[in-house]
Amino acid sequence: MKTAKGNYVFPSKKHTDRPIGSVRKAHNAAIRRALIKPLFVLYDLRHTFATRAVAAGVDLPTLSAMLGHTSITMTMRYVHPAAEQKRLAAAKLETFRVNGLIVAASEQTAERERLAEIEQAAEQERLAAAKVETFRINGLMEAASEQEVGTKMGTDSALASESHSGAHGKHILRNAGGLQATPAFACTFQLGYLSLSGYLSLELNPP
Repeated sequence: MKTAKGNYVFPSKKHTDRPIGSVRKAHNAAIRRALIKPLFVLYDLRHTFATRAVAAGVDLPTLSAMLGHTSITMTMRYVHPAAEQKRLAAAKLETFRVNGLIVAASEQTAERERLAEIEQAAEQERLAAAKVETFRINGLMEAASEQEVGTKMGTDSALASESHSGAHGKHILRNAGGLQATPAFACTFQLGYLSLSGYLSLELNPP
């Protein structure tokens, strides 16, 4: 390359202003001298270049342009991934799968926690409603109990008053039996909080 003259790296021996027409003979002679087996053609170097370019991270559209191809489909014929590249690709796929499972598990956990919070809130509402209902029922029971006690006390007081009134009336009538009176007279009896007013007309004859 240092001794090359002109614009070409591999110029023609006869015409240095032109590129070399073919290197097949020189390539084959070099292969034989180097004892390289199996035999490969010079064109195989394009496949090597394309494969290593992809391994280095060169995207297919750029590589296709560098190789002078009109479509990426043609470029794919030149790319031959090595075993290590296949292993790395498989590892990436496995990592992607595991990460997907982790994300799915996290989403499921978050959904379960959300449902648990909703259920807890509903349970708290049910407990609050039950407390309110219990308070209402207890209030009704207390009111009924107080009403029953008041009714019983009123009944007992009325019975006691009637009993006292009857006994006192009999006592007065007994005492009135000894009176010497012929005209009618008025008697007024007042018993506790009950007031009894009336006129008694007694015809009592002396014995």
